[in-house]
Amino acid sequence: MIIKEIRAIPMLLNGVNPRELGIRHLYINRLSSSLHEKERWLNCTVDLVTFLNDLNIEYVLIKFLDIPYAYLQDIDLLIENEKDRRALFLALRNRGFSAFRSLFPPHPEKVTFIKHVECNQVQVDIYPEPAWWKNSYAPVGLITSKKIERKIFGTKVYLPPPTYDFYIIVTHSYTHGIITLGELAYATKLVLDYHIEWSELLSLARYYKFEHAIYVYLFFIDKVLKNYSTTANKSSKIKEILHKVPESMLTHKLKDFITIKLKGIDEYFPIIMPKSLRFLSGLHEMFLGLSHKSKFSFRELSTLWLMILENYFSRHRKVCVLNTK
Repeated sequence: MIIKEIRAIPMLLNGVNPRELGIRHLYINRLSSSLHEKERWLNCTVDLVTFLNDLNIEYVLIKFLDIPYAYLQDIDLLIENEKDRRALFLALRNRGFSAFRSLFPPHPEKVTFIKHVECNQVQVDIYPEPAWWKNSYAPVGLITSKKIERKIFGTKVYLPPPTYDFYIIVTHSYTHGIITLGELAYATKLVLDYHIEWSELLSLARYYKFEHAIYVYLFFIDKVLKNYSTTANKSSKIKEILHKVPESMLTHKLKDFITIKLKGIDEYFPIIMPKSLRFLSGLHEMFLGLSHKSKFSFRELSTLWLMILENYFSRHRKVCVLNTK
């Protein structure tokens, strides 16, 4: 069934309703059977970014799955300037939003704002740095400095360029240990429709130890591209990149895991990455750090272990109201 759902991605990108394609677990896969769901999210996002533009706040809208039937729950913003964050915290509270933070905060200023509007909930997640659970994926300031301008319903919105957009989606998915069909479809769209700076992306992935995140996604995207007749050059490039990932124990484990998944008769998306693979990744980097072969800071090294425990914390964490004034 994994293969069948992979073959559905070209139709998903062409706007076919995922329910008609027999795709299961839609919400978990970041998909919806209704265009109204995405339209509602877009309207809330346009309202928020108009507000941000009026306040002259420098932001980047991240994790925006720009495919027809995407299911988007939160509005995710990267706001690296502390002064801008403080101004937005106060402004959102004045607009009736309540502020929340995890009891295990990845960053003291990683804050969630929630507002209930009629029967719907608007949630805004504000990221103060490019990191997933304290595990950095890019230098501070890089993604903000590279942001591009687009129009949504005629409103100016700042997004990551395609190379960083792909990188953000992939690293976020891998850190959380889950590959959803919606995220895989969007990553495929980015590869198909845009020029990806692969050398820049791989350089970042090597430095921040996310090469295997790239590997897993490109392995599946390579399967997707076999359903297109005009992607020979892109397929060739992907195969070239797959060969560039170091042949480590973790690479072999990943290959075995993916091969088993692709052969599974009753396997469906989302694909849950086994914690043993993430454990090996964290263990490998810790040994490199102890042998002085890694450029990681102590904080980054120690929090590699939280990649293994992150799902546990996510399921069992509680949130408390923050005083952000």
